[in-house]
Amino acid sequence: MASSFLFLIHFLLLVFFPPNLEATQEGERRVFNFRCGYNGPSIRFPFWVKAFHPDRYRSPGFELSCDKNKQTVLDLPFSVKLFVKKIGYKSRVIRLYDPDGCVSSKLPYLNLSASPFQFNEIDSYNFSLFNCSAPDRQMFDSVPFKQMFLSVPCLRASAYQVYAILSWNNVDDFPLTSYSNIHNLEESVPYNIFHQGGKLQLSWSKPNCSLCEAEGKICRLKNDTTEYETECVAKSKTLKGHAFKKQLWAGDVVFCFWG
Repeated sequence: MASSFLFLIHFLLLVFFPPNLEATQEGERRVFNFRCGYNGPSIRFPFWVKAFHPDRYRSPGFELSCDKNKQTVLDLPFSVKLFVKKIGYKSRVIRLYDPDGCVSSKLPYLNLSASPFQFNEIDSYNFSLFNCSAPDRQMFDSVPFKQMFLSVPCLRASAYQVYAILSWNNVDDFPLTSYSNIHNLEESVPYNIFHQGGKLQLSWSKPNCSLCEAEGKICRLKNDTTEYETECVAKSKTLKGHAFKKQLWAGDVVFCFWG
């Protein structure tokens, strides 16, 4: 009796609060257009969510997840978790943000070479992060200091400043009373990344679905290919939340009352 009651409650929740799932039927294949929340970014190929997208639509490195607050999450190597604000499928740019408002704090753990993504900016440099005592005003305002020391506002504290210094420079050339190396970034990063706060933009080159997106078609991987070869298919009938309810009505109801 208790089991049947729990199944009934589960069914009613699905009927009145259906997942925001859109599935487009393409013959024997299905291409899913999914959102973690009603205001979240549209998730479609090459991105995917494990619980909702078939294996053949799963491109390595493009897996997303939904947290308990229905936020869209991208996990980057290694142990860098950022939220997704927008995905530009035509431009192949994903806009991310750090909920703590400080992408710079994630840089020591980031390794994009193990992912399909690159920084969206063309020029990248090697930096080291230093924890320094605040310099006197005259030195702080000097052109050489400002060119060499890039302040990282989101890592600042009352007793010290954190600076990103181009790796080929020598911090000993400046008369700081105290400083310590926090981390040498192994990944080359854009020059302006330290002033972006919690925002970050990344791009990807493959799979390339720009043409499909421009033509208003669906993009997918070709059959029997080991490369990132894609093909465009025309959109057809769309199944939305009401169709999902009907499927539940045909199956779950019987199970609820007869299970």
